[in-house]
Amino acid sequence: MNKGHCTIGSPVFLDYVVLPEKMSKDDLWRLQLPVDCKITGPSYFTRDGIIIFTKKDHDAWQPASFFAHRISKHPAGHWFEQGEADEKRTFDAVRKAREGKRQR
Repeated sequence: MNKGHCTIGSPVFLDYVVLPEKMSKDDLWRLQLPVDCKITGPSYFTRDGIIIFTKKDHDAWQPASFFAHRISKHPAGHWFEQGEADEKRTFDAVRKAREGKRQR
């Protein structure tokens, strides 16, 4: 297993949002951490990456970004050993949209 580390950058954001009652009876917390990691993995995660977690009032913190999902799902050192279907679909759609813009 390769060892490495991540450095939390600046600025770190912690947002508190009071949602309208129509949307939710709970308010929302959102934590955003910019990171730069010296680990093996896709550069869009590890170099100037973003880790986002959200939390409703009395619930536990939940992963909200792809990187946060990997951190929550896999032990340290194994975050990028497997591909994730949701990520692939999203990044493929973004690539396709960007290529369409270039061809115009």
